[in-house]
Amino acid sequence: MSEAPDSENVDSTEATESLATMAVVSNYKVLGQFTDYQGAGVLGRNDAGSGTPIGVQGAVPNSSSGYGLATPDDMRLAGILDTDETDFRVQAGTTSTKEGQNVILGHASNHVADAVVGATIGGGGWDDGAVAFTNEVYDNYNTIAGGQRNVAGSPNDDDPTTSEYATIGGGYNNVAAGEASTVAGGDKNQASGYAATIAGGSNNSIHSMATEATIGGGGSNSAERGRATVAGGGGNAARGEKSTIGGGFGNEATLTAATVGGGDSNRAYAQYATVGGGQNNEGSGKNATVSGGDSNLAFGEWSVVGGGQYNDVMASHATIAGGGSTDGTDATGNAVYDDYGTVGGGGNNQAGMDDSTSNAIYAVVGGGQDNTASAARTTVGGGEANTASAQHATVSGGTSNSVTAAKGTVAGGEKNQVQETQAVVVGGVENIASGTQSVVAGGFDNEIKSGALQAAVGGGYFNIADGDRATIPGGRGNKATGKVSFAAGYRAQAVDDGAFVWADDQGATNFSSSGQVGTSDPTGANTFSARAYGGVRFATGSSKVTYISSGSTGWSISSSRAVKTNVSPFEPDAALSGVEEMDVCTWEYEDEDGEGAGVTHVGPMAEDFHEAFEADLGDSDEHINSINADGLAFAAIQGLSERLKRKEERIDELEAENEQLRERLEEIEAHVGLDNGT
Repeated sequence: MSEAPDSENVDSTEATESLATMAVVSNYKVLGQFTDYQGAGVLGRNDAGSGTPIGVQGAVPNSSSGYGLATPDDMRLAGILDTDETDFRVQAGTTSTKEGQNVILGHASNHVADAVVGATIGGGGWDDGAVAFTNEVYDNYNTIAGGQRNVAGSPNDDDPTTSEYATIGGGYNNVAAGEASTVAGGDKNQASGYAATIAGGSNNSIHSMATEATIGGGGSNSAERGRATVAGGGGNAARGEKSTIGGGFGNEATLTAATVGGGDSNRAYAQYATVGGGQNNEGSGKNATVSGGDSNLAFGEWSVVGGGQYNDVMASHATIAGGGSTDGTDATGNAVYDDYGTVGGGGNNQAGMDDSTSNAIYAVVGGGQDNTASAARTTVGGGEANTASAQHATVSGGTSNSVTAAKGTVAGGEKNQVQETQAVVVGGVENIASGTQSVVAGGFDNEIKSGALQAAVGGGYFNIADGDRATIPGGRGNKATGKVSFAAGYRAQAVDDGAFVWADDQGATNFSSSGQVGTSDPTGANTFSARAYGGVRFATGSSKVTYISSGSTGWSISSSRAVKTNVSPFEPDAALSGVEEMDVCTWEYEDEDGEGAGVTHVGPMAEDFHEAFEADLGDSDEHINSINADGLAFAAIQGLSERLKRKEERIDELEAENEQLRERLEEIEAHVGLDNGT
C-alpha cells in the first residue's frame, strides 16, 4: 500500500465544512460528495496511535481523470475495512436499475457469472494459487452468505434465469441449483429442486424433481420427489412425493406420502406406508404400518405390525401386535396370510395360509407359540402348537390341540381333537369329539365316535360314546353306543337304545344292558341296569329311605315308629270288607297304540281301591301306594283272622251242642230199647 499524502484528520462525529466545500478535480483518488450541510461523502477514520495509517485509499491509473473510490449521493460507506486480499465489489447488472447490481464480498476470486443481476456473495472464498475454493453465483438474485466453494445457480448453461433466488448460507462445497432453493450450511450438500431446502449436515442432496423438498441435516440423505422430507440422520432416502423420514440411518420412503420415523435400515415402499422406527422393518402395502421392532414386514394394504421381530403381515387389514421369532430367525416369526387376520403376539404363530387358494379371512391367534388359525374366522387364543383349521373353529389354549371341523371348539388341555361340526372338547388329554354337536368335558383318552349326534362325555378315562345323544358323565372304560343311552361308573356298557347302565367298580367284566346276570332279568333297549354290590338306596326325605341291601333283592322301606306321626288304629273288619268289595282282576298296561303291553298283572283298580275305604289313603286316586297296599293286606288278614276266630268259637259252641244232643239221643234210644245201629 502506498503512503498517502499529508491530510487533515477529520472526526467522524463532527460536521466538516472543509470536506463539504472541497473542489472536485481529476487527480483525487477518492471522490466524496455530500450536498447537506454536515457529513462526509467518504470518511476514513484513523484511530492509530502512531505511524501513517490510511483510513481510505484509492488507486487510479495514470490518466487525466477518474477516481479510486466513487460514492453516489445516495450511498453511504462507514466503518473500518481491514482486509487482506479481500475484495469488495459492486458490479453493474444488465439493466440500468439499481436492483440489477451484484454485490461481491470476500475473496477476490468469488465469482458472479456474466449477465447475472441482483446476486450477492457476502464473503468467504479462498484461492491459494493452486486450488480455488471460491464461491460462485450463476443465476439472478442468487445469494451466498459465506463459506467456501459454494455454488448457487446452474453453472452448466448460459441462462441466468434457470435457478433464480437460490441461497446458500455458508459452509463448504454446497450447491443450491434449484430455483428458490436453499442450503443453510454444512458440507457438500446439494439442493437441486424448486424451493428445496437443506438446513445443514453433509453430503445431503435434493433432486431436481423434488420441488419444495426438505432435508433438516445429518449426512448422505436424499430427497427425490416433491415435498419429500428428511429431518436428519444418515443415509436416508425420501424417494416418494410427500414422503418423510424423521431420522435414523439407511431408511427409505419410496412412494407417495410414505413415512419412516427413524431407526435403522427401515423401508416404506408403498403409498402412505409408515415405519415408525426400529431396524430392518418394511412397510410394502398401501397405508401399511410397522410401528417398530426388528425385521418386521407389513405387506398388505392397511396392514399393521406393532413391533417385535421377524413378523410378516401379507394380507390387507391384517395385524400383528408384537412378539415374533422363537429362535432369532425369520423362519419362526409370526405371520398373517389372509385378509383381516390377527396375531396378538407370541412366537411362530400363523393366521391364514401361505397358499394362493386360501381364504382364511378374520383368522386370529391371540398369542402363545407355534399356533395356527388357518380357516375363515378361526381363533386360537394361545397355548402351544394348537391348530384351528375349519371355519369358525376355536382353540382357547393348551398344547397340541386341533379343531378340524366347522364351529368346533377345544377350550384347553393337551392333544385334544375336534373332528365334527359344532363339537366341543373342554379340556383334558387326548380326548376326541368326532360327533356333530358332541361334547367331551375333560378327562383322558375319551372319545365320541363319528356320527354320534349330540353325544356327551363328562370326563374320566377311556370312555366311548357312539350313539346319538348318548351320555357318559365320567368314570372309566364305559361305553354308550345306543341312542339316548347312559353309561357311568366302571365298565358300564349301554349298548342298547335308551338303556341306562350304572356300574360300581367291583365288576371284573363289563356290565352291559344286553348281558343277563340272572336267567330272566330284563335286557336290551330302554332298560335300567345298575350294578351295586354294596346295595341300592333311595332317600326321599331326611329319614325316608328305600333300599336293597348288599346280597339281597328285596326293597326295605323306612317304617320305624320313630319316623311316624298321627298314628291311628285301622279296623281290620273294615279292611277285609273293603277288600271283599273290590274287584281283583288280571290286566295288562296299554302300550303306545292302546294295545296290551304283553305282561299280565293282577290287582284292583286304583279308583276301586280308594273308593273301598273311607280313609284318604295315598296322594292320588289314580295310583296305589305299595305301603298302603301292604298295610291294607295286613289289616285285611287281621280282619280275616278275627272272622275265622269267631267262626272257630261258633264251631266249638256247635260241637258242644252236638255232643249234648248226641248224649240225649243215646239216652232216648236206650230208653226205648233201641240199641246202636238197630
